[in-house]
Order: sequence, then structure tokens, then C-alpha cells
Amino acid sequence: MYESIRQQLLAHAILNAGPEDSGRESVLIRAMDILALDPQDPAYLDLGRLAATLNEVVSAMSLGEDNSAIRDAESAVLDHALRVLRLRVLRVAMVGTQRLGTAISFNERLASSNTWTAVHCANLNVTAFIATSYNLRPNLGKVPVVGFFAARSDLLSRISALKAARNRQAEALGVLAASSGTPSLDLINDITGVLVGMPNLGMKLFSQLKEGKEITSAANALSIATPAQSSAPSVRMRKPSISSVRGSSDMRSRYELALSVVETVKTLPATLEILPATYGAAPVLQQYWLPSMVAVVAVGITKSAIKANAASLTQIAKNAFETVTILAQDYILLPLRQMYATVRHRERRLALLGSESVASDLDSLERMVVAFARDHGITDDSRIRGQVANGDLSVVMTRYEDDIKSPLAASLRGDLIRSVLIQVHKSKVDLELAMSALDKLLQANELNFAILSVVPVVAFALAIMQQTRAFLRRRGGVAREIAYDGIRLCLGDVERLLNRANRGTAVAKVEEVVPGGYEGHVHGLSYVDYGLLLTELETLKQLVSRVPRKYRIRFEEDLRELSDPQWTVYQRCETVKRMGRWYPFVQQKE
Repeated sequence: MYESIRQQLLAHAILNAGPEDSGRESVLIRAMDILALDPQDPAYLDLGRLAATLNEVVSAMSLGEDNSAIRDAESAVLDHALRVLRLRVLRVAMVGTQRLGTAISFNERLASSNTWTAVHCANLNVTAFIATSYNLRPNLGKVPVVGFFAARSDLLSRISALKAARNRQAEALGVLAASSGTPSLDLINDITGVLVGMPNLGMKLFSQLKEGKEITSAANALSIATPAQSSAPSVRMRKPSISSVRGSSDMRSRYELALSVVETVKTLPATLEILPATYGAAPVLQQYWLPSMVAVVAVGITKSAIKANAASLTQIAKNAFETVTILAQDYILLPLRQMYATVRHRERRLALLGSESVASDLDSLERMVVAFARDHGITDDSRIRGQVANGDLSVVMTRYEDDIKSPLAASLRGDLIRSVLIQVHKSKVDLELAMSALDKLLQANELNFAILSVVPVVAFALAIMQQTRAFLRRRGGVAREIAYDGIRLCLGDVERLLNRANRGTAVAKVEEVVPGGYEGHVHGLSYVDYGLLLTELETLKQLVSRVPRKYRIRFEEDLRELSDPQWTVYQRCETVKRMGRWYPFVQQKE
């Protein structure tokens, strides 16, 4: 349709003035080409570019005469501009609703903690003192003191006001999102008026709550009149119309109204930031000035204590460093080097005897016994050597038994001393044989002993490394756990919104066949709940990058199911329950 209108206009321009003419036709053709961008193109939502295009069309309206082709082209350009405005307002409203949700969470965190409530109480008192001293310097004695319970009441009032403003903003978002096709200019004008009035609404609600006027429901909160700060005649939203409603036959007035809306939309981001900035998270310095002062005092005291005991602390640090160095060198590095030398170079560090010591001593014993036997008339050397090799010294022991009967005479004239010396050498040989067996045992288990000497210290070092790594991993996992908490909270809010509209399988299917099937609802949800649902789903999409990779594809599929208007409320409730069962990062840890 858009292209056919362009072709018709181009043909009309060629017939009348040529394609290079600068009349209304060429201006409209250029405007249609400028606006016919891919919605994914960043320039598609450029409001400056859109305003310049609309101004050029308005300026060209005085050129030439109207005809059906020009009127259709001007309507097409305006409809395209309205689609651009719709997308831009949707994005701005969604971001603003998210910021209000963040501000609500911040105040809830303060209200749930006595410590942070006390900090907020101190902030209120300091702010009141600064304001009074700046404006009413003679009346410093009349500075109101905010107590602890008054500070908590202030936080609760902020939460209530922000929730009411968020519901109002979500309603505007839901109404605009429910309008399919080309939205009405009057609808966009009314919605921008509602969004521009958000700061006044929130501040008025907060003032009423501070004065003790309770607002028992969101309906009462939304019924408070909000003066529009734009050209919109009223901030009360009409029911959305699916078709593009022409508010006036005068095309110029419609374009001028569209330009006014464009200028209003340009200011929306700053306008919607007023409430979160006023009642949301305060600047970092204002939030943490009291803990920072305590930390500064603690650092000063610690510094003084360190300076007073500098010599002792230096000696303790030096001793600790030397102890760690000795432990590492003597009980880790040295055993590892020795174990490497044992494996690589086959060094026998645990050997007790030389390789030839036992053999030489055994040969010497054999020669002694053989010589002793020859001196006593035994000439069978081979038999004697065999007996000695088996440890049998019967030749020597027999003579020793005879000589010991008269030890003095045998010592002087016999072989008593010789036989005793042979036995002493035999004892030495036996000892060397025992030590040789022990030598072989040590050599066979030398690597085992080296490993055993290293294992305790290495295990201790590994335990320290593991604990350090776990600590760093926990520190690194804080951001992930915060993201998982955000996912859990968003899914809980989505389930609450869906349960609020869940009427079972049969009724839900009938109501959700046609969007907006009954008054004030879309896809089975009220406009407020629908806008909040879109906001929560957008927040979940932003958190997809923090989901573990192995679950990311399935998680994105589930988000598409929750966003699909063809799915009933009951089906989407079941999807949220399945996500709670499937994904471990969604399940609350004990």
C-alpha cells in the first residue's frame, strides 16, 4: 500500500512537473523515502529527523493544489510518522516504568532494614537542616527533627506513591501496546499527556500520603486529576481504536499536532526520570555518607594503632615471611627436586652400603676359614667355601669349643684368639647382609618415601589455593547471584500478574481469542497488568545474557511463549511454573 501510493504520486509528479520539480509531490516522495527505513535501523526512531521531515511537508502544503494522490501521500506519511512515534513512546514508557520499579525496590530495601532506615533518617535530618539554614537562617532552632518511625513512614509513602505512578504509567503503556496497526494521533497525544503528568501525579500522591490521607486502592490513586503539561486537552485516556481515527479534515492541523507530540516525546525521557530521581535511589555520596564517616574514623584509629606498633608489626611480618619462605623451600621445593632427581637420574640417596662391600667381606671370611681349616689338616677347600657361603662355621666353632675349655693356655699357645676374630668378622658379614637387604627394600620404595615427604605440605598448599579460588569465585559470583535474584523477582511478578487474570482454561481461551475482547482488557489482562507484564518481560530479556549458556536458548523460548498473545493466560501461568521447575538458577537456594 505504501509503495503503491508512492508510485502513484511519482507518476502524478512526472505528468505535471517532472521528477526534479521541488513542488509538493517531490517533497512528499522524499519524505516517504526518508521514513521508509527498516525498524531495526537506529535512524528509524530519530525524532529530530522525523520532525524535520514533518516540517518540510507542512512547509510544502502551500505549494500547488490538493488532489487525491497528494492527500493519500500526506496521510501515508503521517501514518508512518505515527508508527514511529508509537514505537518511541513505547520504549520511553517501558524504560520509565522499569526505572520506577527500580526505585520501588530501592525504597523497599531501605524500609526492610533498620540500619538503612536509620541512614535514611539521618539523610532526611541533614537535608532539612541544610534547607532550613539556607532559606531561614534566623530560625535555625525550628529545624524539624525526623525520627526513626517518621523516616520509615516516609519510605512507605514513597513506595505507595511510586507504585501508583507506575500503575498509571503501565496503563498508558498497555493501552498504546494494545493498539495494533497505525495508532490514532489523538491516542498518542493523550498518552504523552499522561506521561508528561507523571511527576505531578507522583508528587501529589506523596504529599497526600505524608499528610495522612490514605489511598486504599490503585483506582483511587489513578482518579486523581493530573494537569497536563502539553498541548493535550486532557490526560484521561480514551479507549484505543484499532483504526487510525482522523481527528480533523484539516491535514495541516494534524501535522502541527503531530509536531507538537514529537517535541513532547523529546522531553519524555527527562520527564519520566524526575520521579525515580526524586524518590528513588539517592546519589552515592548521599546514600553512604554516614557509613563513609564511620569508615574514615575506623581507618584513622587503625592507622594510629599501626603507627604506634610499627616496629612490632614489621618484625611479625618479617618473621611470617621468613617462615613461609623456609616452609616453601625446605618442605616443598627441595623434596620435589629430590623426587625429580630420583626419577630422572636414578640416584640412590637412601643406600646404606656400597655395591661391592658385602662381596669383599664375604670373600675375606671364606679365605680366613679356608686357611684355618688347612692349618688343621682339612684340605677340601670347595666344601669349606660352600659351608661359609651358607653361614656354616663348624670348622672354626669346633676348634673354638675345644680351646675355650682352657682359655688362658689356648690364648697363648692355641687358636682361641684367631677363632674369636673369625667370628667377629662373621658378625660383621651378617650385619652387612642384613643392611644389604634393608638397602634393597629402601631402594625399591625410595620414590614412595619421596612422595610421602611431599604430600602433606603440597596438600596443605592445595587446600589454601582451593579456598582462595573459592573465595574469589564467590566474589565473582555475587553479580551473577544478583542477576539471578532479579530473574526470580521478575518471574514472581509475571506469575502474580498472570494469576490475577487467570480464570481457568475454558474461560480464558474464549476471552483471549480476540485482543480487547471485553472492555478495558487486552489478552485477558487489564491495561495496567498488560503494561506491567510487558515491562517485566523486557527486564527478563535484558537479563538473558546472565543466564548460563546451556539454559539460554530454552530460556529465550520460554520468554517468547510468555510474550506470545496467542497463548492463553492459563498457558502462560503453566510456562512460568515450568521455568521454576527446570532452571536451577530460578530455584531459591536454601
